[in-house]
Amino acid sequence: GRGLVRSDVNAILFDEPLTVIDPHMKWVLRSQLKQLHRRFGYTMVYVTHDQTEALTFADRVVVMYDGEIVQIGTPAELFERPRHTFVGYFIGSPGMNVLPVALEGRTAKLGAQRIELPGVPQTVTGKAEA
Repeated sequence: GRGLVRSDVNAILFDEPLTVIDPHMKWVLRSQLKQLHRRFGYTMVYVTHDQTEALTFADRVVVMYDGEIVQIGTPAELFERPRHTFVGYFIGSPGMNVLPVALEGRTAKLGAQRIELPGVPQTVTGKAEA
């Protein structure tokens, strides 16, 4: 709150500001924070473990896992193209399912099943474990 009354402020840090607030009041306060952001244009760094807060409040989201940044993007980019398994698990409800597969060229092997992947480059090989 102090930052909003100072003339030399252009960024505000929120560290889990809505953690212990009931769902309806969270929605009200989140809406007010978005209005303040639009009105004043301040950069707002908003730390949260709540994906709903992160995805509805942010223009860009930084996802951290085990102390490291694993992806930065818009909410749509994180949902549509997760670059780390944690992002896939965390974004969306329910989270993404990850299956153990082995890649051989353009073929994915899942147990005894072989699935052709025509859009994958020929040189891709590897193994993924859930």
